[in-house]
Amino acid sequence: DVPIYANEATWCAMEFGLGPVKLENRVCFCTGDEFEIGDICVRPFSIPHDAAEPVGYNFFAEGKRITTATDIGHMNKELLSYIEGNDLMLLESNHDVEMLRVGPYPWSLKKRIMGDHGHLSNEMAAKVIAYLAEKGCRNFILGHLSHENNFPELAYQTTYNALTEKQIAVGGDVLLEVASRDRVGKVKIL
Repeated sequence: DVPIYANEATWCAMEFGLGPVKLENRVCFCTGDEFEIGDICVRPFSIPHDAAEPVGYNFFAEGKRITTATDIGHMNKELLSYIEGNDLMLLESNHDVEMLRVGPYPWSLKKRIMGDHGHLSNEMAAKVIAYLAEKGCRNFILGHLSHENNFPELAYQTTYNALTEKQIAVGGDVLLEVASRDRVGKVKIL
């Protein structure tokens, strides 16, 4: 008995699998339009993924901005404009390209994951995080890691290496964490 927020296309795609939702708990928003949940301002923005109008979110409260962006097939300038200037960024680091290529998935699924509307690889996520760190973001969480085609240490090390190449010190200039699949993590902010 809690509100569920989604845009109209997402509601249409998920309502049969979701089960019954009370009408008063069905909250529809328009992608790109800000709305509020209590004292938090939420801005949903479009992301490139093969789903029904997928979005990432900027959350604004108390002068801070937190962004979450997963299920991203590729990075582009418009998307970068929504994820720059954060106090905390959770970004997808879904797969290691080589693990995916030699892994058990059928070729059609591998192509989908690596495609423009699939998922960000560790390498691309690392480049994006290094770019965002140069633009002033100091707190990062890697998320949405594939269980079959990635592991936390590899995702972390790939991003660590990209930051180090730019002379950005992890633990000093920026904080870098990996979100766990099965438990709540600790978020520290520099």
